Amino acid sequence: MKEVLESFFPDNKIPLLVSLSNHLHLHGYATQVEFDFWDMKAYKDSELPDISIVTVKNHVSSSTLEAVSKDFSPYKIILVEGDRISLPKLVNQSRFLAMLGVGVYIRNAGWVVLPGKPMLLVSEDFQLLVLEKYTKNKRGKWGKYCTKCGVWTQYNGFYKNPNSNARDPRRNHCKECHDGR
Repeated sequence: MKEVLESFFPDNKIPLLVSLSNHLHLHGYATQVEFDFWDMKAYKDSELPDISIVTVKNHVSSSTLEAVSKDFSPYKIILVEGDRISLPKLVNQSRFLAMLGVGVYIRNAGWVVLPGKPMLLVSEDFQLLVLEKYTKNKRGKWGKYCTKCGVWTQYNGFYKNPNSNARDPRRNHCKECHDGR
């Protein structure tokens, strides 16, 4: 099962749920749309679901966490779509969800947690991966372009953002521009 999920690469033109359903069909699963809490359940060689899937927008609510924790499906997956993903909160929730065996897949980031596995990405890598302005250089170091001087600078070349709720954990001007050099 985990190999099937690890090989999931969604089509960015269609919803994650549809893309995952198509992927599961290719691997011999039958899927059924649900009208309760779960959006879809997948079956293979059994009348009981092997996988229960729910889609959320931008973050996992407390009611979703509660409902997922009460379900007894062998594999539970939360698909996260949206353009305002609450990264710090989602990373903390992913740690909790991993303990429950719940997988978390985020559009444009991939699997943060596979069902039954520990976190795949550390929170900083995960946070920078979903912010389009950050890229890695040839040595694998994260960085972005300073909005004042236009020079690509490594991540640690920017001061921390004083707003702890900001999407970007670092300021927009590099340290040199911020210090007025």
